[in-house]
Amino acid sequence: MALTSNWGIFIRHFWGEYIRYRHLREVAKFYPLPVFFNGTEIPREDFLAKAIYIADWNGSQIGVFEGREYQQDPTTNFHGMVLTRKLASVSESLGGKTYHARLDIGATPGLALVLPARKEFVENTAFAALQAACKRTIYAALAHRGQHRLSFENWKEARDLGVALPEAHPCLPRWHAAIAESDNVNVEYEEIAAGADTILVADLEPDIAQGLERALREHPLRPHLVENHPAYAGYGWYDALHQLGNVRFYVAAGEQGHVIAENGSFPPLDDHVRAETIELRFCVFHRASETQREERIPADVAFVVGEDGWYSGVDQIRIAFVPGPALTPETLVDLIENVCFCASDDSEADSWDTQHEHFLRDARELAARVLLGEDEAIAARIRDTLAGILWVIPKDRQVAITVAPGTAINVQLSACQPAG
Repeated sequence: MALTSNWGIFIRHFWGEYIRYRHLREVAKFYPLPVFFNGTEIPREDFLAKAIYIADWNGSQIGVFEGREYQQDPTTNFHGMVLTRKLASVSESLGGKTYHARLDIGATPGLALVLPARKEFVENTAFAALQAACKRTIYAALAHRGQHRLSFENWKEARDLGVALPEAHPCLPRWHAAIAESDNVNVEYEEIAAGADTILVADLEPDIAQGLERALREHPLRPHLVENHPAYAGYGWYDALHQLGNVRFYVAAGEQGHVIAENGSFPPLDDHVRAETIELRFCVFHRASETQREERIPADVAFVVGEDGWYSGVDQIRIAFVPGPALTPETLVDLIENVCFCASDDSEADSWDTQHEHFLRDARELAARVLLGEDEAIAARIRDTLAGILWVIPKDRQVAITVAPGTAINVQLSACQPAG
């Protein structure tokens, strides 16, 4: 039996056979009045206790929370009964933070629940007004915080809802060249403050981007390059930044010259090219003043990949290079991997590790052949093959293998000779 007063609900002990305490705690968790069971008050919680911002609205309260709301997360407290209908959420375009709204209903006329279950709102004008109010409250919370990373479209939506926000925080990720397997980027994420010297880098395919990044590795412009972020287009500070684009590599190889750009090579690179010089050229545009300048920088390598090259191993890649001590086979292998390794997720494909191992084997052979010649490429393949069976050789032995055309493979084991 339950007795109700104007300040609480009492439940007599002889209801115990029908109501379990844990069920009662769930029902009373967000109830607006005290609830007693066998003379003991049941603990209650504030539905908006963890909100980062709370606003009053039409007799109720809207709270703003950090993070995404999941499918069964309660978003509305209707006098102790919770609903999971999503009300409004906003995600920042940089950094991944999401904010969502929850409602603690007091006495708000117009809001109604669908009968008989009362688990959903009636979608009337009052509910539409609630959704707009929730969105407005999220923006108000960000305005109160003073700093945000919203897209320009969200910024305009906040303005239209009557919330004056500052522009997004002028900070952008440092630029790094794209790699073919974009889900496996292994560079440290870093953001830098945008200023007068900051340069946006347009989205580039890995073959062009890797050559650009290598050529700029010690150039004074390198520290000022940031990732393009189209969601910020419209903000004054973003539109005032310079932008890098129209990237080309001019390859001089004897009487034949090539221009390598995003749409391929002209004339086409039919094979790998040992060049006398490679010159990187790109334009730096200033959109606000509609001016541009061209930069010309020496480079030692450039790449061209066929349209289906991201998934076809090293066969589709063509390399133009200038020999030099800085361009080692190991360096070239890393670049080849970045330019065109992308593991297949086909159900019949080998594991990622196996695909990667096979690709690196082919890349080492290609790098050796391009930089050191055919004999060294053969030696690289032999070394790779033997590396997989070194475990069969006793630690105190050394092996000499002789292979001659038309004869059996000669393998001689002997004791290891002391070093020196």
